[in-house]
Amino acid sequence: MVCKMGMTTGAMAMANELRAFGVAANTLWPATAIATSAVNHLAGNDPKIIDEMYMASGRTPEIQADAAYAMFTSKSSGFSGNQCIDEDVVVRAGCKDLSTYDYSRSGATREDRLRNIIRL
Repeated sequence: MVCKMGMTTGAMAMANELRAFGVAANTLWPATAIATSAVNHLAGNDPKIIDEMYMASGRTPEIQADAAYAMFTSKSSGFSGNQCIDEDVVVRAGCKDLSTYDYSRSGATREDRLRNIIRL
């Protein structure tokens, strides 16, 4: 498993090596927990614990998708070798309200919120 520091260092090296070819390399990291099935094992796949874990500050995966899209569609010659935080990227891309990505707003009930990240 490669840690974030290793991936960041690798991306910076790639950005430097590939710059002459017009290829960009950046990293994208979440500002807070992203509600995905990938981390549910930390809560033993217990729906109640998972929901509580994300309620305080968790975000939906859409923030990562929107940030990645903004990065992928930027001009590679001017945007390479960066270590980016998802919320910074979407704000720079024009997002005025980060609460649209809040896990707590993704459904009225626990079942609604968990529907996309766990099999109930």
